[in-house]
Amino acid sequence: MRETILLSQDWHFYRGDYPDCIGQDIPEAYETVTVPHDYVIGRKAEEDCPYGAAQAFRRRWGAVFYTRDFSCGALEEDRQLFLEFDGVYENCTVYVNGQEAGGHAYGYTSFSLEITGLVREGENRIAVRVDNSAMPPDRWYSGGGIYRPVRLVKVHRCHVLPEEIFVRTGEIKENTAAVLISLGITGGDFVKVAIATKLGPVVSKTVPAGRVHEVLALTVENPMLWSPASPF
Repeated sequence: MRETILLSQDWHFYRGDYPDCIGQDIPEAYETVTVPHDYVIGRKAEEDCPYGAAQAFRRRWGAVFYTRDFSCGALEEDRQLFLEFDGVYENCTVYVNGQEAGGHAYGYTSFSLEITGLVREGENRIAVRVDNSAMPPDRWYSGGGIYRPVRLVKVHRCHVLPEEIFVRTGEIKENTAAVLISLGITGGDFVKVAIATKLGPVVSKTVPAGRVHEVLALTVENPMLWSPASPF
């Protein structure tokens, strides 16, 4: 069972580099914000701002911090916890209860961090340091901060890896086309996978865990093939 909690409310935002945020101290100068959040757009427009219109005439700070507290019950031995970030601009480092969980340099891709060993029963703290000082930035307005959703995810230790789900086209014939579904699975030795589609009954298959497997081939009758003339 996959449990997902969207972490949108009750973030604290600090305009500056406050390493104390990593622990339990909370500096007085913070704003309560909702994620997604862009901390650059709120700055006053300045005519002499470097890179001008491309950055909406907004200057950047150097490093800033976000923190959020959350509660966690006892974690079963067969469960894992992950933090999923859809986008942080940019050069971020993530801490949980004062310990570095990992980070991500690029501002436009999602990333996931396992935090099972860093979380304790009761109150916990997430701290995210974002360093948006690199110049020049993009050729367009990029903003800054945790500008896409964040989720706390609990999964069984044996689970499908979201980044290793592939659906691709197989052989195409005059009246049929094949659709191939592959999965990456972690944990365990052999896993029974069940897939439901609109093209037929639920299909179950046992596969070894640990790598990407082609688990299902579906047949589409009379497919409407894409072309510039008929772009289905």
